Amino acid sequence: MSKIIVVGGGASGVITSLVASKNNEVILLEGEDKILKKLLLTGNGKCNYWNSDISPIKYNSNDEYLLDNIFTKEKINDTYNYLEKLGIYPSVKNGYFYPYSLQASSIREIFITNLKNKKVKVITDSKVEKVIKENNGFKVVTNNGEYLCDKVVISSGSKSYPKTGSDGSGYNLARSLGHTITDLTSALAPIRMNEKFLKDWNGVRCNAVLNLDINGKKYSETGELQLTDYGISGICVFNISSLISHALLNKEDVKLTINFLPFTSDPMNFMNERYNSLIDLNLEEMLESIFNYKLLHVLFKVAGIKKESRWNEISYTERQRLIDVLTNFNVSIDEVIFDKGQVTSGGVKLSEVDVESFESKKVKDLYFTGELLDVDGICGGFNLGFAFISGYIVGRCLDDHN
Repeated sequence: MSKIIVVGGGASGVITSLVASKNNEVILLEGEDKILKKLLLTGNGKCNYWNSDISPIKYNSNDEYLLDNIFTKEKINDTYNYLEKLGIYPSVKNGYFYPYSLQASSIREIFITNLKNKKVKVITDSKVEKVIKENNGFKVVTNNGEYLCDKVVISSGSKSYPKTGSDGSGYNLARSLGHTITDLTSALAPIRMNEKFLKDWNGVRCNAVLNLDINGKKYSETGELQLTDYGISGICVFNISSLISHALLNKEDVKLTINFLPFTSDPMNFMNERYNSLIDLNLEEMLESIFNYKLLHVLFKVAGIKKESRWNEISYTERQRLIDVLTNFNVSIDEVIFDKGQVTSGGVKLSEVDVESFESKKVKDLYFTGELLDVDGICGGFNLGFAFISGYIVGRCLDDHN
């Protein structure tokens, strides 16, 4: 039996503690007054905790080549089966897993109950300030005392939602133990634009395709787009925000455009046919059942076309300009907004840990889990999925070693 300290009472830290507690003494240290605060915010309080499509291609990392070793079918299935055994009953919609109660608090209470049953010692209001390697073990220094242990797991999260305890302190602990932290940027975050018309389209939601070009490499996301007074948001924006963040950081050439007419592959022909069938209508009347008025007026303004004009009255150049605005709307990216990001991209370099166990290659008996590592996923339960997978892998490894 080993004495194990887990730093951080988030999703990955709790799973690590539960799995490792079978044959070990486990102490879970949490800097906040409660564990699992961030979990309560996920899925707008409904807790989208898993996805049926978890696979390497849903994740980003600077050491991308290692993701295949993490997200194997066996590890994914074993982790999900463990969650079921804890008592989580799912409601599945389009591959998104929620607790059937649709309340994040349900999952939190299940975890708390299991921690008590498995006799994991949970100590809150205990901020870890230092982790020091000593002989065959560690000394963990907190704001209210010191602990000696055989093994340490750092599961203290990233820099997103610092009010929940994810204040980035885990990165400093990792650095102090010799680990490299890759560049930290925002992921699952909205984009700030620098345009005068933003207040005019604020509050509009629409279906669109986002087309991203980074140094000639192309990406595409389809979904509901949210237009705000600071720029654009929505799941389709979140899913490419990590790519944009890193590209901007590396001063790469980034171009992002919006196709507001994703349902047609020939927009010029679509407009011609629509005019011919609605011959007495002006441009605003032709498009008013397709676009929200607020958005439509912005599109006309950007294109420099009067809404009262008729399709047959404007020149071919003007038609082409309007089509370009409708289908290739340029997004003037000011920044990916870090403070509004749900996840931090970057972290402890994956190549510095053994991805079969998440044990440090630099310090024996030191482990990392969850968002502290340089792995971030798209929207849809993928980040919580990784938190659970990494926590389960570490917990099982610690349990197997005893």
